[in-house]
Amino acid sequence: MARLSCTLALGAALVASTSLAQTHSPSNGKLSDAETKAYNEAYNEAFNKAFRTTFRVKFVNQCVASAPQAASAGLDITPSCSCVTETLLATKSVQQLQEAHASDPKNDEFIALVGACLKSNPPWPLGQQKSGQGQSKG
Repeated sequence: MARLSCTLALGAALVASTSLAQTHSPSNGKLSDAETKAYNEAYNEAFNKAFRTTFRVKFVNQCVASAPQAASAGLDITPSCSCVTETLLATKSVQQLQEAHASDPKNDEFIALVGACLKSNPPWPLGQQKSGQGQSKG
């Protein structure tokens, strides 16, 4: 009996929310220009945020994996890779990041960025953390 009343309550809530949505929808089923614009802006914002989050993780991982000599030498290049990643995210649009070919040896801007990050955020010995790194902020 309790299960039936719960099902009825959920059904009633679904009908009510569907009815409410229908009263706020255009009669022809199409979105107004303002609604379409708002939808597109929200979609683009969500896409960009998700892309940047994924880019950050994947780029750092790929950067570290691309330098096995550093690991062989007992160095962790994560700080340098993180610097490059954060600089790219701060200075490039999502479209620019999607179109970039950082592996192009003729990409002088990227080579300069890597050089600057190696100086400002040098690798450190594996197993050690720079002071303040890896500590949770809270």
